[in-house]
Amino acid sequence: VLSRLHQVIRAVPEPELVKSENELDVLSILPNGWQPDEPVQPRPYLLVPSTRVTFLARQYRFVIELDLSPSTGIVDDSTGEIIFDEVFHALSRCLVGLLRPFRIPGSDIIYQPEIFVTIQVYSSIIGLQSHQVK
Repeated sequence: VLSRLHQVIRAVPEPELVKSENELDVLSILPNGWQPDEPVQPRPYLLVPSTRVTFLARQYRFVIELDLSPSTGIVDDSTGEIIFDEVFHALSRCLVGLLRPFRIPGSDIIYQPEIFVTIQVYSSIIGLQSHQVK
């Protein structure tokens, strides 16, 4: 992107994105002062130092660590729920949010990158001898 500074750029049409092997593609360009309810007309824009750029990857990797120690077996006074259950409800909401496709602002592109998730669980009552870090 920096090599295109002070040059005219355009968003790549969606059909071309499917075939693209570029490391970076311009998916959308939002003019200064753009509001989410405003349509964006595809046109060229000049890339200048004050241009704000957002990068999206085709793949994301997440590591989520859960604390399932005995203290999660107590009841949360404020909700009346067992904390252990709340941990899994929160994990479920997190995973649903990560997997939900979204529209790229200023375009009609529905974006859904590949998501790789590793979930690690800590519990002091389960001791595995084979994978301990010392």
